[in-house]
Amino acid sequence: MDCWRLPKKHPEIGDVTRAGSDDRHRAVLKMAINSKPDAKLTAGIVARARDKGLILLSCGPYYNVLRILVPLTIEDTQIRQGLEIISQCFC
Repeated sequence: MDCWRLPKKHPEIGDVTRAGSDDRHRAVLKMAINSKPDAKLTAGIVARARDKGLILLSCGPYYNVLRILVPLTIEDTQIRQGLEIISQCFC
């Protein structure tokens, strides 16, 4: 699974953007949840991901954006595992 396919599987995802990297050590990916801000849904996704061992941040002025920070040295298998966990958290 790749991050660009998640909105097709989960219509709650309004937008996926790659924000580049911060401090040259991590890549940043942002997912906006719904076109209407839904902080409660986003908080639930963050909590379920944490329970599965994946740390996500909610951000944005309405806390409806998932911010995903990954080290630039991450393996492809780890990326796939993380995206699968995110996908499971929408159910």
